[in-house]
Amino acid sequence: MTFGLVGMPFPSLAAMVDSIRAKVSREALHQRFTEKAVEFLRTCVSFVFQQKILDAVRIETPLLRHFARVLIIDSSSWDIDPALKDTFPGSGGSASDAGCKIQLCYDYLHGILSFFELGPSNRPDNWWSRKIPQFLQAGDLLITDLGYFCLLTFNQIAECGAYFLSRYHTNTAVLDESEKSIDLCQILRATTNDTVELNVRLGSSNQKYVMCRLIGMRVSSDVAKKRREKLTRTTLKKRKKLPHADSLYLCNWTIMVTNAPAQLLSVDTLRPLYCLRWQIELLFKQLKSVLKIHKSCSCRDPRVQCELLGRMIVGIIIHRIHAAVNIGLWNSESKEISMDKFIKELTREPML
Repeated sequence: MTFGLVGMPFPSLAAMVDSIRAKVSREALHQRFTEKAVEFLRTCVSFVFQQKILDAVRIETPLLRHFARVLIIDSSSWDIDPALKDTFPGSGGSASDAGCKIQLCYDYLHGILSFFELGPSNRPDNWWSRKIPQFLQAGDLLITDLGYFCLLTFNQIAECGAYFLSRYHTNTAVLDESEKSIDLCQILRATTNDTVELNVRLGSSNQKYVMCRLIGMRVSSDVAKKRREKLTRTTLKKRKKLPHADSLYLCNWTIMVTNAPAQLLSVDTLRPLYCLRWQIELLFKQLKSVLKIHKSCSCRDPRVQCELLGRMIVGIIIHRIHAAVNIGLWNSESKEISMDKFIKELTREPML
């Protein structure tokens, strides 16, 4: 039934009964969507994550050869039936009272989904970021956006022998190696170079400092203009005032922080490497457009979760197969197989 769900934008009980080709009534199937069924499917998801198509198959690229894994973490959320607001509270406002959010980790080097977690859409990414270190191994490189910026998490990542790469959060204190405050805007304004690199400590005296490299990369005037316009709109909407002059100036720069030394992660590779983060956005698009993980015509909590978990099982299996085939083709012929076409071909009705 998990594969049968893929072709159903809004799966009805009758359609699900047909997909399993079993003698069971719609009511009988309806009664099987229970909390025990949810727990069973969660166990199935964990089992699927542990399976491997091939061992040690990874993309061969000199830029990333020093890292065991390159992990990209992000989230995606969507509105669901308001009747589920007690289990999956939404963000409120113009959105629904109920919403789901998926936290997903993509292992870029091996081309596979590494783990995921389902929760309410009103839970911020920063809250979840503190769980990240438990999934890391020595030699991993973690790439995140600003939503996951957390100094405690960064320290834990460093302690386990892994590395992080993140955008710099402008409200974070920056100190030099002697613990003196750094005026970042003053330094950037004074340079004529397109890049600036500093060894810094992030944080304040009442918390454990994060030792890292801070790299500033100047952006084009068009990009800076768009950033200033977006910042102004956001600040006016949230705070009813214009942004600070320093905040507007920082729009001229992309500022990154990492604990990876220069011999592992040079300044020249930072920008293209951080752009890999958009790979996970493509995955979310595929999960929604092809596997329809955000679609359900039910307002019952167990059924909604079962449908979502079933689709995730399909997604994990397909990505495992695609990774094995795609990486082998890339390493041998520098060619890729479209994930979108691959999923559509695998989930065509004649193949079910």
